[in-house]
Amino acid sequence: MRYNKMRRLAMTVATMGFFVFAAVGAAHGLAPFVCAWRALAGAAILFIVVTVAARIVAGVMAGAITDQTSRASGIKDTTRERGT
Repeated sequence: MRYNKMRRLAMTVATMGFFVFAAVGAAHGLAPFVCAWRALAGAAILFIVVTVAARIVAGVMAGAITDQTSRASGIKDTTRERGT
């Protein structure tokens, strides 16, 4: 479920980026074919970057939430070594 939302966000950002890249290329006097290819490449890279960033942020937030709930419930962290 959450991957669909991240993918939708990444697609929205990539679509907006496509049009921005195409407009910048057209404003600089590039041929329409060149603008389209550069905008498509930029949008694909933007899609990948946003997808990876969203997954990293979701992982960090999930880790922080689970750490916070384990502290609140009194569960000790088993990943740390115990001192003798």
